[in-house]
Amino acid sequence: MPPNTQRLFFAIPLSDELQIQLINTIKTLHKHKTGHQIKWTPSEKLHVTLRFLGATKIEKIPDCIKLIESQIENLTAFSLSMGQLVTLPKKFPRIIALAVPITFELAKLFQTLEQSLISLGFTPEPRPFFPHITLGRARGGKISLPLLLEDYALPEFSPFKVKYIHLLQSETKPEGSIYTLVKKFNLAENQ
Repeated sequence: MPPNTQRLFFAIPLSDELQIQLINTIKTLHKHKTGHQIKWTPSEKLHVTLRFLGATKIEKIPDCIKLIESQIENLTAFSLSMGQLVTLPKKFPRIIALAVPITFELAKLFQTLEQSLISLGFTPEPRPFFPHITLGRARGGKISLPLLLEDYALPEFSPFKVKYIHLLQSETKPEGSIYTLVKKFNLAENQ
């Protein structure tokens, strides 16, 4: 990574209840034979990624925080539900994830972040917004979702209220990524 930069991303933290449900799902999926070694996501790293910034110059971070704070302070808290299990990317799936259906409020939050970041000189996100929670990553080869889900019924996940988002720093270490909270941004409470 270039000097004087931090690898950053915006994320929605999960409710405690949903984290427990997802860890139980991961434990169940872990028992299934996939033919691959899968590194499962620990509970403290479960989140919905909103926007990856990549290597960000340290001197740019205060301006980023100030602008995002001013732009999202009027967005209201909202509820999110969970969708289906998916594998990503489509061509060579190595990630097991839980899709998050896009609501009007979630799309508005993403667009607010995206437009603010573009105004600060960040490159526009080239891929379509596909919110999800990464549950695990295969260490080699493609993952077969039908094989993984054989004889497994996905539980009903509790919807949760999004009251704030996080700006996180991601540091890559030999033992895995370490996430550090840079800033918490509160959304307005519903009237």
